[in-house]
Amino acid sequence: MMKRVWKEEGGRLEKRLLCWFFVALLSFVYVQIVDGETAPTGEGLALSPAPSGAVPLSLGSAVPEKSPATPPAGASHLSLASAPSASASSLVSASDAPVAEPFSRTLRIAVFLWRGETDAERSFYQKLRELGYEVSCDVFDVHQSLKEVFQILDHRFDPKQYQYVYAFGSQLALILKRHLRNEVPLLFNAVSFPEESGLVVGLRQTRENTSGFTASMLNITGGNTSGIRVVSDIRVQLEYVRTLFPFERLCVWINPQDLGSVESLKQLEALAAEFQFQVFGYRIPNEDALRNASKLLGEGHFPIKCDAIWIPSASLFVKNAKVLGQMFLKAKVPAITEALAVVEEGALIAVAPDHSQTGIRLAEMLDQHRRGRDLQFIPVKYPEPQVCINKNALRQFALSIADKPKDFLKRVHYVQTSLPEAEPENPAGVPVDITLFSEQNG
Repeated sequence: MMKRVWKEEGGRLEKRLLCWFFVALLSFVYVQIVDGETAPTGEGLALSPAPSGAVPLSLGSAVPEKSPATPPAGASHLSLASAPSASASSLVSASDAPVAEPFSRTLRIAVFLWRGETDAERSFYQKLRELGYEVSCDVFDVHQSLKEVFQILDHRFDPKQYQYVYAFGSQLALILKRHLRNEVPLLFNAVSFPEESGLVVGLRQTRENTSGFTASMLNITGGNTSGIRVVSDIRVQLEYVRTLFPFERLCVWINPQDLGSVESLKQLEALAAEFQFQVFGYRIPNEDALRNASKLLGEGHFPIKCDAIWIPSASLFVKNAKVLGQMFLKAKVPAITEALAVVEEGALIAVAPDHSQTGIRLAEMLDQHRRGRDLQFIPVKYPEPQVCINKNALRQFALSIADKPKDFLKRVHYVQTSLPEAEPENPAGVPVDITLFSEQNG
């Protein structure tokens, strides 16, 4: 009896041990399976942080993105936050979340200015902000000094710190183009003749890294340089100006150090026979010469007999726009200018774009480049010119536009400035002598 009971109990114990064995075995297998699923594989390895000093690349960027840095000595710093979206909501669902873009909207730009900040830069900054960019700008104002330019480039400027370099005017753009060697995209603004000056060589064939905005009718640039042209095609200017009033003898004031004014004289001489007028160049290399020419004109002793004066968009003339404009009104001499600033102060007419539009267009060009378009395929831009007429000068010369063509009238923009308080004792009349440009050069 006892043997049978013990045998039954032993059988039960064996069964229990067997069950525990299978439970342990299954637990072991389960743990191995789970551990195998969570073990690191080649695709699931967590990346360690980039070593100190390494710069992450951003897709679509022309160059590696840089973290904010202290501006170089002598440069002012400007930070621009992107403008908030008008349709932004405080609650955004997962499905409404913005899709990641293949390029960074955080930029650092070196801004080189020739004569201080203008409407071109202010509109450039504002448009970038509206486009959603967060921009850090280091501003280098060279105060119209080439010596200052080279000191900055030699000692305080590292192009590798920037995604873009902005240059105002022909001289700065040409110097920076040579310095950058196409390594950083160069955006130029307010350039008179980019192809003629060598900034872009063969606008339909060049393959360099420059673009910009010049007030001209050019359509194509190339390479890593582009921008804006600010001088209208000379033929177009002549057509609008001669629609307003005819002239037979045109005196062109030029600053021989300014490539744009020299080119304006050259192109006017080439078109003179076709438009049936004579051209005389008069050199004004500095402010002393400008004051002397203004004095002679006001006293009626200007050495060139002319019935109109042409003022290019050289910085020397733009800087002294108020002096020039008032002098033209006093001397009762019709002045044609390539710069809106001069007509706003008293010159008769200018055919030129609004500088605030040049900044907007240049920001749009930068945005195209960020989105992947090669800079060599972004053409040099020229905003639509306006025919700016000074009302005081228009009345002074008893001119009317009532009978002018519709294309002329739709572009007319009036400005008005206060007339000089006193008339000169000897208004401009027949000068005592004629000095041609070639004679001045000896």
